[in-house]
Amino acid sequence: MKQKERYNGSSILVLRQKALIKPLWTTLLIAVFTLTATSQESVFDRKISLPEQRTTLYQALNQISDSIGYFFIYDSKVVNNEKRIKVSANNLKLSIVLNNLLSDSSLSFKNIGQHILIYQPSALADTTTNRPTDYMIIRGQVFDSQTKEPIPYATVGIMVLSIGNVTNRDGLFVLKVPKSQSNNYITVSHIGYKSKQLPLEVMGNEKVDFFLEVEHISIQEVIIRNVNPQSLIQEAVMRFSDNYIDQPAYLTTFYREGVKKDDKFINYSEAVFKVYKSAYSGRIESDQMKLLKSRKIQNVNQNDTLIIKLKGGLSSSLALDIIKNSPSFLDPETFSSYNYYKYDITTIGDRSSYAIEFVQKETVYEPLLKGVVYIDMETLAILGANFQVNPEYVEKTADQLVVKRTRKYSIRPTSVSYTVNYQQINGRYYLSHVRGDLKFKYKKRRQLFYSNFDTFMEMAASNIDTLDVKRFDRKETERTTEVFSDLTHDYDENFWLEFNHIAPEENLYESLLKMSTRIEQIIPKE
Repeated sequence: MKQKERYNGSSILVLRQKALIKPLWTTLLIAVFTLTATSQESVFDRKISLPEQRTTLYQALNQISDSIGYFFIYDSKVVNNEKRIKVSANNLKLSIVLNNLLSDSSLSFKNIGQHILIYQPSALADTTTNRPTDYMIIRGQVFDSQTKEPIPYATVGIMVLSIGNVTNRDGLFVLKVPKSQSNNYITVSHIGYKSKQLPLEVMGNEKVDFFLEVEHISIQEVIIRNVNPQSLIQEAVMRFSDNYIDQPAYLTTFYREGVKKDDKFINYSEAVFKVYKSAYSGRIESDQMKLLKSRKIQNVNQNDTLIIKLKGGLSSSLALDIIKNSPSFLDPETFSSYNYYKYDITTIGDRSSYAIEFVQKETVYEPLLKGVVYIDMETLAILGANFQVNPEYVEKTADQLVVKRTRKYSIRPTSVSYTVNYQQINGRYYLSHVRGDLKFKYKKRRQLFYSNFDTFMEMAASNIDTLDVKRFDRKETERTTEVFSDLTHDYDENFWLEFNHIAPEENLYESLLKMSTRIEQIIPKE
C-alpha cells in the first residue's frame, strides 16, 4: 500500500508530521420574548399583572414576555439582569412596570417591531465618525440561557448575504453589514442550541446579548438509525462529493495568530485574505491565499532567551479543512486504528446531527487523534469536528511539532487541539471556521521549573462568493509555509474598517494593551 504523508493542523515552527493529519464558524439579552399587538395602542399602555415574588430581573422580563409576546433586547452590562428584585404588579401599564423593575433613570426603552429595546440613550449616540457611512456595526455577546456562560465559536451571520463571523472565547462578536441590508435578520447558532434570529434594524449601534437555549431532541422527532458509528463515518466520507462545493469559490477570510509566553504575548498578527477554495470533487487542485491587508504587534524583550514563532499557520488553516485533507479518523486506510462511538444526537443550526466520538484503540501506541465529529442525520454531511492529539501520547509529538530547537532547552507539548466548522449555503457546504491551539512547557536544562508557551491560529470566512471564480496569478499568492509574523505588515485603518474580524478575547485585549506597540495599530476604534 502506498504510504501517505500526514500533517499536523497547527504547529510551532513546523507543520510536518506523519501520524496526525494528512497534507492537511446567542443574545442581548435576547431574552427572547414575543408579543402580538392586537390594536393600535402602544405596547407600553398594555395592562399586565405579575404575582408578588422575589426573583431576578431576567426571570421577571421573561414572565412579562410570556404575557405580552414581545422580545426584550438589551446589553447585560447595561441592564443587570441577574439583580434580584421584588416583583408585584396588578393591572398596571407596561411602562410603569418596566420603570419599577429597572429602577434606573438612565435607562430608556422603545418599541421596534416585535421587540422592546432597553438602552441608555448615550449608548445609542452616533459613533460613525471617520467610518464609511454605508456600513452598520453589529455587536453582541452569546450566552447559554441556563448557565449564563459565554458560548465560544458560535456562528453569526446574515445567511441570505453569505456574510458571517464567529464569536470569540468570551462569546463576543462584531459584524459589519451594509446599511442597505438593515431589513435582513442576523442568525446566531451553535452546536446543541436552538438558533436565534433578530432583525438588524433592532440592533443599530446597541450591543445586545443573545441567550441560546439548549436544544433537546425528542426521540419521536428523529428516525433512529441502528447503524454502526464507523459505518456512518464511512458513508459520510463517500458523500463528500454530494455535500460539498463542486465548483471553486472565493472566501474572504479573517486570519489571526499569536504566541504567548506565560501571561505575556510575544507577537500577534491579523490579516484579511481572499482564499481561492477549490472544489471538493473533480480535478484535484490546491487552495490559494491572496493577502489583502495585514497588521501585527510584537513585544520581544531583550532578556528573552527563547523566542517561539508560529510557522506555517496559514497552511495549517487550509490544512484543517478535514474534508479536503482527511485526518486519520476520516481516512479509510486508518479506520482500523480507531474506536467509534455514537454518543449523542444534537442540533447544529436547524439540523439534527449525530455526534460520533472517536479515540485510538488501546493497541495503538503512536500519537493519533481523539474527539467528536458531527454528521447531519439526513444528508450525512460532516458539519464540523472538535479534536485533539491524544493527551496520553502528546509528548511524543515534540520532534514533529518543534524545529530549530536548541539543546539548551527541554520542550514538551502539553496540548494540541483543533476546531473545524462548515456552513451550508444553497445545499452545499463551505469551510467557515478553523482554530488550532498548541500549548507546551519549556525550561532550560538543569533548571527546576517549566514556563509555558501558548500559540494559536484561527481563520473565519466572513463572505463567500461563487461568481466568476478564477485561480490567482502565482505572483499574487502568499507563501503559506512561512512564519507569517516575520512578514512586513502595514497598517491601513480605512481598509480595516470595511472588513469583518473576530473580536479579541478579554484576556487577549488586556494583553495587547500591555504590549509596547501602539494599540491603535491592531485594534482600531469601531
